[in-house]
Amino acid sequence: MKRLMLAWVMVLCLMPLGGWAEVSADDAMIEVPYSKNGVEEFMPAFALTHPNGIGWGYHTEEAYCYNVTPISVAEETDIRIFKFSDSGASYAFVDSAVYDLCEYFGGYGFLNAIPWDYDMDGQMDLLLASSWGSGISRSEISVFNRATKTSTCIYSTLYEEDPQVDLIVVRTDQPPASGLDAVSGVMLYQVRVPHPEDYNFVRLRYDVIGEYQPTLPLSFHKAELDADAAACLLGRWYCELDEFGVTFGIAITFADDGTVIFCLIDPSNNQYEDKTAAQYRVGENSLSLESDGETVTTAFTVTDDELLLAIYGMEIMPFRKLSGEELAWFESLQPKYLPGDISQVTIDYGKSEHFTHEQMDAVIAVIKDRFLDWYNCELHSIAYTSDERSASEYQYYAGSESRKTGKNYVDGIVFISSFHSAAEDEEYPGSGLNPDQEYIGWSWILLQTEEGQWELITWGY
Repeated sequence: MKRLMLAWVMVLCLMPLGGWAEVSADDAMIEVPYSKNGVEEFMPAFALTHPNGIGWGYHTEEAYCYNVTPISVAEETDIRIFKFSDSGASYAFVDSAVYDLCEYFGGYGFLNAIPWDYDMDGQMDLLLASSWGSGISRSEISVFNRATKTSTCIYSTLYEEDPQVDLIVVRTDQPPASGLDAVSGVMLYQVRVPHPEDYNFVRLRYDVIGEYQPTLPLSFHKAELDADAAACLLGRWYCELDEFGVTFGIAITFADDGTVIFCLIDPSNNQYEDKTAAQYRVGENSLSLESDGETVTTAFTVTDDELLLAIYGMEIMPFRKLSGEELAWFESLQPKYLPGDISQVTIDYGKSEHFTHEQMDAVIAVIKDRFLDWYNCELHSIAYTSDERSASEYQYYAGSESRKTGKNYVDGIVFISSFHSAAEDEEYPGSGLNPDQEYIGWSWILLQTEEGQWELITWGY
């Protein structure tokens, strides 16, 4: 989802301005609170969920860990926030367990938070501001859901013209109440954060520059699918653009199960370059798209079979409803890049006392399905590694993935494969593979949910 949307933004150069309005503010720097309270209790729980640390070269000893819970969060919730000083890695500590809170590499990590009933279930979640980014630092506004114990990004400055700004969240109503209007109780402020001395990302300070007005509207409450409001969106919509002498189309398909599919089309040769899916939720006049743990909300208007919609920082575009011959034309489109070839793959089940061949076949089906997206690559072999490696990778990944998804993972498995990448003139842009090369020993790591489903977690060397 992000790759496709960013590609459109780069092609169109249509990102409207976000920014801040000057307001009077105290010139004194505000110190972000921190202490060692509760660190002794936090550390054993952290060691259980992160037995291999958080990244090469970063410390996870108690001396580097601090309690950075804001006063309002401590008073109104049972959630505590802990942060490591040299990396900025930040975590929620609740019910004696540790959960991922926000991204941190390349930025300050967690900056501030307020209690907020995001899903309106009567218990306080966290609305928080943080920063991260390799190459392009950006701020994010996220929600840590108390019920599911997962974090979701609801806004990123990456989609603004100047992503490298620092933000905080400010609550304007005291105390917070469930069911507040989406924007009445929260404001975003841009702040200036001097780089911390000695790269200590716990001892942060900031001063307020002014109120920040994002390009995209924010939804400060979890939106449920409103079937009546979504009815006007169901079907396939198409917008054709001509920028810099290049004509291309964007198709959006809304299904009644809450799934939306985006497709980038080259109408000159009746081919499509990419398809990607997200979940959507529709309110009275707002559309929320959720994919890869990120939620973006935007306004939309439907008039006389025309959909006016701005997505992911792009300007408002007119989409027309497809039907009849146009719909048949769309159905006839062919992929620009041929799907991955799995017809000649050989399978090696290896030796296992833990998995049967039938269980492995279910995993292999997941790998094959993903490989179909590796355009013009040829899959040659899939081989089981070992019970020992599968157990080790399960131990390494299960905790962190569970904190991200809220699911309970009960098993893990690892396969290796060999495949040949597409020729140079057919390489899929952005694939990251070297063209026309044989890859050997490529790993596939999967985790099994307690419902029995296998999920592909990562792959590569």
